[in-house]
Amino acid sequence: MGNKPITNKGIPVQRLRWTGQFGRWTGMRVPSTGFKIHPTPASNGQWGAAMLWEPCSPTSSCASLALPHIYRQPMNALLDTVHAAGTSLLSPDALGRFVRGIDVSQLDLDRWRGMEAPKGGYVRDVLTTDPLEVVVLVWPPGGASAIHHHEGFFGHVLVVEGHLENVEFRLKDGVLTDTLHAVYGPGGVAYEPDGMHHLIRNADLDRTLITVHFYSPPISDLTGLKILDPATGTIAVLNEKAKSASFREPREHFSEVQEGVFRYLPFEKKPGAPSHHIHPIVPKPSPERILELIMGYYDEQAHVY
Repeated sequence: MGNKPITNKGIPVQRLRWTGQFGRWTGMRVPSTGFKIHPTPASNGQWGAAMLWEPCSPTSSCASLALPHIYRQPMNALLDTVHAAGTSLLSPDALGRFVRGIDVSQLDLDRWRGMEAPKGGYVRDVLTTDPLEVVVLVWPPGGASAIHHHEGFFGHVLVVEGHLENVEFRLKDGVLTDTLHAVYGPGGVAYEPDGMHHLIRNADLDRTLITVHFYSPPISDLTGLKILDPATGTIAVLNEKAKSASFREPREHFSEVQEGVFRYLPFEKKPGAPSHHIHPIVPKPSPERILELIMGYYDEQAHVY
């Protein structure tokens, strides 16, 4: 049908090239001030991507994005959309809306399923660093990062398969304390603000966790990343040779190691701490799953008390 302006009650939305019939998406809800991406197969066996846009007034600052055309697989469509977006995604809010709009059920993960990862650790596969970093991480059962410090960059972590546990910490006056434990399932997005201390681990004991991370500015390698060991009070700084945020890295992958510079005070041992720690679950589980979790909690507490 060629290029033509798309309008909604006279308000320009975006200039798109039609490549087929899109009645399937008419009326679908779109995140506020954002869009949704729906990779979809074409008749020739390749892939395209339908993008649904919210109305955009002529005077507002709207992202200048174009509809991707034909792609070999949905992950390629996602990466090309990131490239097309340019600098419009380089704020925490804009990137968060983008990542939350991704339909994880449509992502092709065959390349990463079965990928070998070190026991107790994880493996990184950087897909692009332009204009931000997109990296796939594979976490085997028991896989985890060390506590590490985000300094000078922020990110959003999208869970594609499995369950991720994110533990946040506060380091103040030489004392490290855990402040939040949250679990994210498929489609859940964990925000990693600049300045945070946290660790990520696979919450499942019998299945692999696959996540897609979006970082701005791109970090490409782990040079300068600080990791913390609560058992010894050690803070170590990784160099460009490091493959993961882990104390399992060889000594030559560190540029600096300082021992005994802080102490760890678990949340439950803080003076006046509540007797229980709330663990949010994202996305919200089904009613049946909530009941299952409650019954599991009561069974666990019966042995404690």
